[in-house]
Amino acid sequence: MSERRGSAIFFHHYDALGSTDRITNASQVQQVAYRYRAFGEQTVVSGSSPNRFTWVGQAGYCRQADTADY
Repeated sequence: MSERRGSAIFFHHYDALGSTDRITNASQVQQVAYRYRAFGEQTVVSGSSPNRFTWVGQAGYCRQADTADY
């Protein structure tokens, strides 16, 4: 999956569960990395991104920032 923010293009990379484990830019430079505990709790995040499709994001689940729910 890819997304466009302004003129920049970013690519999502998934783990075996379908959760986004990193996002890279068009030059294949890692922009953000994610790690998860049970039920999608993020434990280590390096970088920053307005990405809502984190835990099981490949299946279309998205994080609601106001409630921290999926």
